[in-house]
Amino acid sequence: MAVQPTRGFQISGVPMIDPKGRWYLLHATGERPLAPMELGLTQAPMADGVFFPRDRGRLGSSQMALQLHVTDAGRGHGGRTQRDRNLADLYNALQIGRETTVSMMIAGQLCSQRCIVTAGSAAVEHSAGLLKVSLILTLLEGVWKAEPEEEIVTGGTLATLSGCTGPARPMWSVRGPVTALEIRQGGQVVCSWGGSLPAGARLVIDGWKSWRVDGDAREWWAAPARAEVSTVQVSEAEPLLPNALGEYEFTTRIDGSENLAGKLSAYVSATYL
Repeated sequence: MAVQPTRGFQISGVPMIDPKGRWYLLHATGERPLAPMELGLTQAPMADGVFFPRDRGRLGSSQMALQLHVTDAGRGHGGRTQRDRNLADLYNALQIGRETTVSMMIAGQLCSQRCIVTAGSAAVEHSAGLLKVSLILTLLEGVWKAEPEEEIVTGGTLATLSGCTGPARPMWSVRGPVTALEIRQGGQVVCSWGGSLPAGARLVIDGWKSWRVDGDAREWWAAPARAEVSTVQVSEAEPLLPNALGEYEFTTRIDGSENLAGKLSAYVSATYL
């Protein structure tokens, strides 16, 4: 089987193509799986008990079968003893049975999500110095995310998300003065906030939480002290979804006006299924 060198696959920060040649990921691993949509149970008349996909519902966990070769490369004289040492090093590095992080290259970006590695089928010995190992990787978040970026919103899309595929949840920031923010996508409100923020301050919205930042904070997305967070001023918090062209179109009103005047920013990760 051939080595798959291009996807930059890492678990717990450990490359699955080991620079020392102790193990390497195989083509047989295949591509990342699509996470299932979590279904809801309706109680509507004439349809009681019917399962249906929730609009903008969360994605469930999925599993991926990893296939690797473990070799006898490294210090020592090779053979089964060195191969078994390398296998032990691999298991320890993967944090078997404990929650960790998996990363891989998607569309030229290093993306990651939380995961748990569990044991797979019995290893197959090709020779004293070569072992094929199959492991089950449970992907916990349903989506892969790149490192987030700040973007000033100038229109009805986010350049950071262009060409992405997964539900995106930006953090939003509005410069005061402001009393109301509403973001709609496809006729549905995905973000709604109401309150009172004076000039010189900045409003930050992260899901159902919001807080105030005074002055011109460069890293406004940094988590504040717990006492500063409000959970009552946000009345809607849903993810943005892509259209058929991979664009995340939306409309924004600040105090009832669509003139953003450079007041709205987003801190968002490129997100892929």
